Amino acid sequence: MPQHLDIIELAALTRELSSGGIFFDIGANAGVYSFWVASTYGPAVRIEAFEPDPELVASLRFNMSLNAHIKINLHCEALGSSECMVTLAAGKNNKGENHVATATSLSAPTTGLRVSMTTLPAVLARENIPRIDALKIDVEGHEVAVLEPLFAEAQRSVWPRLLICELAHDHDHGLAVLLSRHGYQLCARGRLNGIYRLTATV
Repeated sequence: MPQHLDIIELAALTRELSSGGIFFDIGANAGVYSFWVASTYGPAVRIEAFEPDPELVASLRFNMSLNAHIKINLHCEALGSSECMVTLAAGKNNKGENHVATATSLSAPTTGLRVSMTTLPAVLARENIPRIDALKIDVEGHEVAVLEPLFAEAQRSVWPRLLICELAHDHDHGLAVLLSRHGYQLCARGRLNGIYRLTATV
């Protein structure tokens, strides 16, 4: 229902993506972005969606089964700074608030769902993906840990030209600083997200 959700963000994706494009949906949740891109571009755009919650993954797969023409490469794993097992803490109000618990979290739980975590560079190598054209990320404050390995290990030509990032948890502006340092400029703001574009030079 793009008329009710993230209109500015979806319009930016429309301008950025084209046939042969590659879109990453990190923290796919119910799959709003992935399904919108798939319904708009069909198989012309490659979609890589990441969601570590098995219940949400099951729902996504069910919805995909009802829409056989939609092609989404769905990964049931978290993304972060290393390849390991991590605890997925449940959100207080809904599954959209699920997050990877870290040792530095003020409310890091002692129990939770154990899920596998990998890095963006590892995914690119594993799946033979040459670049990312556009990327949406909403991982409840874990964005820096996800993006840092990409900037540190991948060539600049691989980095997404367009980044859509939730800013609600960027209280210390660490995400904004990281993106600015690597040549991303804030070009628009949606209801919850910042829309960043990679500039020609840093």
